[in-house]
Amino acid sequence: MTLRCQCGGPVRVTDGSDPDRDGRHWEEYECEICSRVGTYEFGGGESDQLRGCLTKTSEVPL
Repeated sequence: MTLRCQCGGPVRVTDGSDPDRDGRHWEEYECEICSRVGTYEFGGGESDQLRGCLTKTSEVPL
């Protein structure tokens, strides 16, 4: 799985929670092209959640 911005641009992590603290983890991303932001939450036995500009793709990054 690869996270990308809705504009198609690559994203970089700007912040995140401590994955060792509990089962749920979040990461904040910023698009390298349009500067929009999004959040990805996962783990803890719950469904993954994408907010903001993020989308999941199945493509493998080069």
